[in-house]
Amino acid sequence: MKTKNNIILIAGTLLVLAISRLLPHPYNFTPLGAIAILGATYFQSSLLKYIVPIVAFYISDLLVTNILYSSYYAGEGIIWFSSHMIWTYGAIIGITLISSWVMRSKKFKNLLGASVVGAVLFFLITNFGSWIADPIYPKTAGGLITAYVAGIPFFPSSLASTVFYSVLGYGVIEYGSIWLRKLAFSRA
Repeated sequence: MKTKNNIILIAGTLLVLAISRLLPHPYNFTPLGAIAILGATYFQSSLLKYIVPIVAFYISDLLVTNILYSSYYAGEGIIWFSSHMIWTYGAIIGITLISSWVMRSKKFKNLLGASVVGAVLFFLITNFGSWIADPIYPKTAGGLITAYVAGIPFFPSSLASTVFYSVLGYGVIEYGSIWLRKLAFSRA
């Protein structure tokens, strides 16, 4: 997908998915992994593969933190960045890197594989970050295991949402690109 319209379609889909975090949803059911997977799948530019998903998620983080969770940060003004986000963005980069390899062939089965691997990677990176950053966990092997065990209840929603949003975004982009080609052909 090289045309300007396709880039707008892909970036727009990722941005809409990111902003969907503002809608009511089950806990930990977010499009994070899907945004990284779809960016890696459809952007040919290595720069866009990483930048667009990170920017889309950063915009949604700004909105979620400062609108939905503003009561947690009362009196602090606008929250532009918080330290826990480093681990989330690290997960986005990792998912993008792996998905760039897995999704070289844009097959549906590869999308499902990338979704599972992406959800597992997100679990591993963010719970490792919790262990590093949260003083509740001792900095021992037992503390790391405790951090991972504490994250297990959140994993099913993360996995389901990564698969759901990846399939949804894949469908929108694939069918949207077909529609754009037909539109361009009809104008020719």
